[in-house]
Amino acid sequence: MSMTLTIQKCPNATLLENAFRAATRPINWLVITHNDPQLLHALKSGMKDESAAFLTVSQESWDFEDPEFAEAIDRGLHQADIQQLLLVGGPRAVPSFDHSVQPETAQEATTGYTKLLAGAKLVNMRDRESREWLAQQTKMLLRVPAVHTRWSNGKLDVTGLYHRSESGLFLAYDVNRDRYHALTS
Repeated sequence: MSMTLTIQKCPNATLLENAFRAATRPINWLVITHNDPQLLHALKSGMKDESAAFLTVSQESWDFEDPEFAEAIDRGLHQADIQQLLLVGGPRAVPSFDHSVQPETAQEATTGYTKLLAGAKLVNMRDRESREWLAQQTKMLLRVPAVHTRWSNGKLDVTGLYHRSESGLFLAYDVNRDRYHALTS
């Protein structure tokens, strides 16, 4: 059983609370995810047998310092038997990244090979910045009081997942080691 909640802005976080109240069985997973259709499909396919609530919020709207949103997560963790908390994003829609800026080599490249190399460098730079942003968001989620308490007591696993849409690969961010590793089946 899984349920999907679509929230455009954090003030609508009451939908999260209502989902926990309406659940017919314990919800073990809370998945806060970017609202990319390809990403949602991959997640739901991989978690089809799990009892999960999917909170789809555009990455631009993630604000774990918003007291109302943090309080909704807090109450949800107390109301449900959440054991796994996933924060899932990807390279798209990272608010702090200016996609119009390109490395000098990309702008100055004149030959086919140098253009290809410059393009690869740009993709790698964007990917790295996106992963760093998701790691930062995962750390901010850990500052929500109920999340931090349950996580530090070993009662809640918190993971940031980075989805590479071009390959379908998920990278898991390990907060304790401050690094990513590929998820394999």
